[in-house]
Amino acid sequence: MLPTPLGDITTLDLDDPVTQETVLYHDKHQLLEGLVVEDVVDQILDQMMARQRSLSRLNVVSVVAASKGATTRTVFVLDQGASRDELNLYLARLQHEFLVRLVRYDAGSRDFVTHAGPNAWDGPLEVSLGDALREREPNPHFCKIDESIKDAMRQRRGFWGYLSGSCKSKLGRAVVLPRLFKNFAVQPYFDGGVWDVDRVLLGKSGRFYVMEVKHKFPFGAGRLKFGINRGSANVLYALSRTGFCCFHAIMVKPYWDDMHSVTYLFNELETRKRVVFCGRIFTESELQELLRQPSSRSPAKTSLTGSRTLDYVSFHASSLYRIGSLDDPELPAQFARALIGQLPEHISDEDLRSSRMRRGKPE
Repeated sequence: MLPTPLGDITTLDLDDPVTQETVLYHDKHQLLEGLVVEDVVDQILDQMMARQRSLSRLNVVSVVAASKGATTRTVFVLDQGASRDELNLYLARLQHEFLVRLVRYDAGSRDFVTHAGPNAWDGPLEVSLGDALREREPNPHFCKIDESIKDAMRQRRGFWGYLSGSCKSKLGRAVVLPRLFKNFAVQPYFDGGVWDVDRVLLGKSGRFYVMEVKHKFPFGAGRLKFGINRGSANVLYALSRTGFCCFHAIMVKPYWDDMHSVTYLFNELETRKRVVFCGRIFTESELQELLRQPSSRSPAKTSLTGSRTLDYVSFHASSLYRIGSLDDPELPAQFARALIGQLPEHISDEDLRSSRMRRGKPE
């Protein structure tokens, strides 16, 4: 069975609000607020796919994990109801670059189950993931999150003020389960880092897209820039080498600081109107060029635990295309155009600066 800091996974009831709170409050408040942003973005993308019938979204949660000194990374794919044919295509594509382990959650036993060996995902899933992982790492290390990057009030606002009402009965399986999967089923067994593979889309032509949407603000005294974690850029580069189209989008925060919580999305109408989206597909060669940059170091508060700095690389904000504003009814259609390279207009530094909110007190 799979151990967690909250007890054996079989003792955790995903539909219990106290359990849901405990799991989501384990992370820093910014991660929980990120889940709020993801829900907002997913509603936009659902509208996009309803209009753009040539795209379908795979119902999977994918996590890439690395061990120090190892040359090959493992991607764990939690199947939450994907089409069998689409899932097999996805796993086969991943296998060109990674070891692949398919996982499902068995509601009856309240446990993650997997196949007997790596890259044997076409076989039966009847082995406890915890048992399989303890064979390679008998002593899992559960990260302790620095309390300085946990704001209890912001956590409560994100959970009770938005997620519990928006997700309702889906909260346990759609939001809490993926956090359990990443934090307690994968991360403790790998010391070289873990990274999400965000939304996976499949086009009718057989082309796979990975779409990630970050919630951040630009930086720079001259030309504005955005940063991307070097580890994440490495994963995107590996995916691009196997034919994935890697679409990186940014939901630009109107407040260019870390002091304002994400609750502005649903209680500050004027601020919400200032939210703009920009993004683009990064090609294999462009990602390779990014990774050639010398790394910069971000503050420790940006890391998962708040205890170490992170390496990042950067690109000019104006290299991204303007997708649209949050209150634009054409935003879902604009996302569809962005995916196939039909957006004509790059976002400018002036656009970004004009959307910035300079007044209003931090929460």
